[in-house]
Amino acid sequence: MAPGIVAWKGERVIAPSVRSPLWLAVYLLLVTAPLLLAFVAPRPEAAGFAWDFAMALGYAGVAMMGVQFVLTARFKRACAPYGIDVVYYFHRYLALVMLALIALFAVRSVGSQQGQNNQALIGLRVEYAARAGLQWGAAQALLPVSSCVGGSNLVIEGVAVTVNCVPTDVIEAGVTYQVFAIDAQAVSGVLGQPEYAQRSLTGRFSNKP
Repeated sequence: MAPGIVAWKGERVIAPSVRSPLWLAVYLLLVTAPLLLAFVAPRPEAAGFAWDFAMALGYAGVAMMGVQFVLTARFKRACAPYGIDVVYYFHRYLALVMLALIALFAVRSVGSQQGQNNQALIGLRVEYAARAGLQWGAAQALLPVSSCVGGSNLVIEGVAVTVNCVPTDVIEAGVTYQVFAIDAQAVSGVLGQPEYAQRSLTGRFSNKP
C-alpha cells in the first residue's frame, strides 16, 4: 500500500487527504442543519437581530451536543484519517465551544427578552398617557364654559402629551350644540432610540343636550 493511505480490512482504499475534509463537511452539515431548517417554509417571523442571533447560538450549541455523542462512538471510518488521539482532543475542545455557545445563548436571550419587556412597558405607559390626555381634552371641552383649544401640552407620568381640540357648531332640529374632535399624541424618548414610543388617539365628543 502506498504511503499515506489508510484502510481497514474489507474497506475501499481512500486517501486521507480526501476523507479528512469529507468528515469535517459532514460535521458542519450536522451542526448547521437546525439553522438551515429555519429557512424552510413556513419561516418564523423575525424578532430582531439580538433575539435571532441568540436563537442561532442555541440551535448550534444543541446540535453540537448531539454530535458529541456520535464522536464518542469512535467509528473506524471517521477516526482513520485523523487518529484516535486527534478525535479525542477534537471531542474535548468542541465540548468547551459547545458550552460557550450555550452560555452566550442564555446571556443574549435574557438580555434581548429584558429589552423587549422594557419596550412593551414603555409602550403601555405611552398608550395610557395618550388615553389620559384624550380624557383630559374631553373634560375641558365639555365644561359649562367650554375650553377647546389646540396645542395643549401636558406631562403625564413623565410622558409628553399634546392635546388638540377642534370644535364644530351643529344645528339639528332647532337645537344648536358643538361637536369636538380631540386628538391626543403621547411621546416618550428620542426618535431612533430603543426607549422611543409614540401613540396617537382621537375621539369625537359633543355637548348635545
